[in-house]
Amino acid sequence: MKVLCVYPHPPSGVNGVMSFVRELYSDQPSEYFSKVGVWFDLYYTDEEKTLKAVGTEEKQKIKKSFVQKIKSENPDIIHLNSYALDKDCVSFLEEYKRENPTTKIVYTAHSLAFQDFERDPYEKKLFGGISENLLSEVLNLADLHFQNISEEEKEKRILHVLRKFDIPASQERLESLKIRSYMIGLQKKLMGIADENVFVSEFLRESSKRIYGIDGKVIENGVSIGETYENYRDEIERASIKWRKKYHRDGDLLVGYVGRITESKGIFDLVRAFKRLSKEMKNVYLYFSGPYLDETIEKLAKEAGRLFGERVFFFRKDTLPEPFSEEEKIRMSKIYRVFDLVVYPSNYEPFGLVPLEAISCEIPTLVRDIDNLSTFVKEGLCEGFKDEADLYRKMKEMLLNIDEHKKSINEKKEIIRKKYYSSAMRKSYKKLFEEMLYLREAP
Repeated sequence: MKVLCVYPHPPSGVNGVMSFVRELYSDQPSEYFSKVGVWFDLYYTDEEKTLKAVGTEEKQKIKKSFVQKIKSENPDIIHLNSYALDKDCVSFLEEYKRENPTTKIVYTAHSLAFQDFERDPYEKKLFGGISENLLSEVLNLADLHFQNISEEEKEKRILHVLRKFDIPASQERLESLKIRSYMIGLQKKLMGIADENVFVSEFLRESSKRIYGIDGKVIENGVSIGETYENYRDEIERASIKWRKKYHRDGDLLVGYVGRITESKGIFDLVRAFKRLSKEMKNVYLYFSGPYLDETIEKLAKEAGRLFGERVFFFRKDTLPEPFSEEEKIRMSKIYRVFDLVVYPSNYEPFGLVPLEAISCEIPTLVRDIDNLSTFVKEGLCEGFKDEADLYRKMKEMLLNIDEHKKSINEKKEIIRKKYYSSAMRKSYKKLFEEMLYLREAP
């Protein structure tokens, strides 16, 4: 069985889906597995080359490379993990499937393009809020991108939507609706092409059924950092204790955020709640760990005020691991272990790896009680909060009673081990692929 995995690889680098691919295919030999990273017609990378496009000619090279890769590999399974494909590449996949019916296509949805638009803080500000009616119109616009109509006609229809809702027309809003509807159209098209759609959570599956009318299987994402922590526990503990002694006193309480440092992850709610908490608890500190843009740090520093650099800190980018190897997972475990409490306030979470990783490293975790994070709350893995005021209250309660919250950590780790370890995820995908190929080969 030969699998070709297609994953999103933005020029900026690491993302959660790349971690998923690493976990899923970590033990696969090259003769049975290959992968290609793409970002629309702007970026391409495989085992042999990397291409970045600026002009039209370079973009054509990226499209040709994608097509040639699939033809040369002639895989049994094409495993798509991204909708960040160029439209021509999507059309090629549709044609390739018709010409090669024995090749099966599996699409794993890690998020929905529709919800990426619906929940984006920038888009909400741009349109003064996003109503259900506007979302419905954007969903209708998605189909335009695969119809034989001119770009001018597409623009006219988008302008009509803006006028319909009395939204002042601007180039920024026009481009936003054009790009977002294009992404939704790409995802719907890929899900329609796929022989099987897989969702990383029941929340995402139900969302797809409601929004796109498309169903599929659920295979939850998996983590392996818990195994790493157990195997290297002594080394990790020594490093985390040494770090805390260097920067903090006995009795200090450290709150940690891990993940992309961006507004959509609810980081400003966390800072505001922490500011309130810091007035009552003089021994609490807040740390951010993850990739960030300098402009985001500037905004956070402004929000934190005098606490920035005194009680609110960021780990340097060059000291952060990219969790694609055992060594990097050890480094990531050391980061989790310096915290007393991990808070994950994301505003949209189709799955949520960070809470599972934190608990695997025996750190109590508080999450926003939404989307798939609500599943973790119901399973008793995490505590949940509803809004900024509730976040303040829950942080305070958990920090004041942190030893009590740590008592049940082993029970929570056992739930993760049984349901969310990478080994379970790998078995589920292997079973799915084999079943699909068996159905293909049956007489």
